[in-house]
Amino acid sequence: MTRSKRYYAVQVTWHDAFTVDKWRPTEEHVDVGKSPCVCVSVGWLLYQDKDIVVIGQSLSAGGTRVGESLTVPRGMVKQLRYLHGGK
Repeated sequence: MTRSKRYYAVQVTWHDAFTVDKWRPTEEHVDVGKSPCVCVSVGWLLYQDKDIVVIGQSLSAGGTRVGESLTVPRGMVKQLRYLHGGK
C-alpha cells in the first residue's frame, strides 16, 4: 500500500491558555498567569497555513486516515521543527 501524499513528522512548541480553579488572592492569580503554559506536541503535519497548524497523532499505513488530530492557531505556535529528515 502506498501513501497518496507524504506527511512529515514534526514537533510543535506552542503556548496554551489555562485556568486556575481555586479561590486565591488576586495577586496569586496574576503571578501564576505571568508564565505561559508551554506545550510540546509531536505528530504528522497534516496541514498548515498562515492561521493554523494541524498535526495528526496516528496515520494509517496508506496515509488516507488519521486518528486524533490537534489544531493550533498560528499565533500560539512558537516553533515548528521537522524531525528525522523532514523538510
